[in-house]
Amino acid sequence: MGNRRNVEELCDVCASQRSRFGRVGLGTSLFDQFFSGFDEEDFGGLRGTPEAIRQPVERYDITEAFSEDTRRVLTSAVEAAQQAGAPAIDTEHLLVAIARDPRGQEVLTRLKMDPARVAQRAEAEMRRGKRPMERPELSPHAKRALELAYEEAYALGHSYVGPEHVLLGLLQEGEGTASEILRELGVKHQDAREAVKEALAPGAEKRRSDTPTLDEYCRDLTELASEGKLDPVVGRANEIETTLEILSRRTKNTTPASSASRAWARRPSRRASPSASPPSPCPTRCATSACCNWTSPHCWRAASTAASSRSGSRR
Repeated sequence: MGNRRNVEELCDVCASQRSRFGRVGLGTSLFDQFFSGFDEEDFGGLRGTPEAIRQPVERYDITEAFSEDTRRVLTSAVEAAQQAGAPAIDTEHLLVAIARDPRGQEVLTRLKMDPARVAQRAEAEMRRGKRPMERPELSPHAKRALELAYEEAYALGHSYVGPEHVLLGLLQEGEGTASEILRELGVKHQDAREAVKEALAPGAEKRRSDTPTLDEYCRDLTELASEGKLDPVVGRANEIETTLEILSRRTKNTTPASSASRAWARRPSRRASPSASPPSPCPTRCATSACCNWTSPHCWRAASTAASSRSGSRR
């Protein structure tokens, strides 16, 4: 009696998704928990997750990374689906909400798109129903788009998922109605990504200013890996984890010397790249620099001593 086991019967698609995203938290239950916070009578507010659903899991809930703007977009998408009488929240409802959101409008404007026209096209493609859905839930295409939005945010080095990332997720999803609409309007994924980078450029510069010395003298291996400019990693997971641990130390942080030191230096960047592993809420950034870019420690100490002497003589 005390050792009951819950057996789930899954189709091939759901089973593959569960096995692929089981640890990261991209399954259906986490989205169900998120949307269970919407009141059935008033979709504009959020309430706490019911105690019956709160269960300790090993997966990371990507909905925790949703910004307030994204939560507002999801609320607007729920309202759009409710008004249309749709059976579920689909990608066209998300696209309508993004086209009405200031952050989404900025990206669409940079793509030379009229947000009002995009919203009108998405509204025309909405499936109409005779009665509204009783409980808000996402369609498989919408779930996949939000999962890809999280991966896009991680690839861009952002610690949150904003409406602009959801737009990228809709484009990358490729099978939903929103993706078809954006393709018909001539929007390409790479162009949209560049527009997002431009829209968030001030914030990006602020983040980079936290490590000005690294930005000046080093090459960002994580960025190169995300762009596919580094060789792939095959079967070196343990070595990568060891290297990352060594590089993270305050002292004794020199990686093992070997004939393949250049490859050792690049493997952590591939491991930190989202294309090489499931997303993590705390991404790792790896950088490399040639020794000739730095002044010798002895010369640096001598220059520092000379500067201190000059400063003391002035006083």
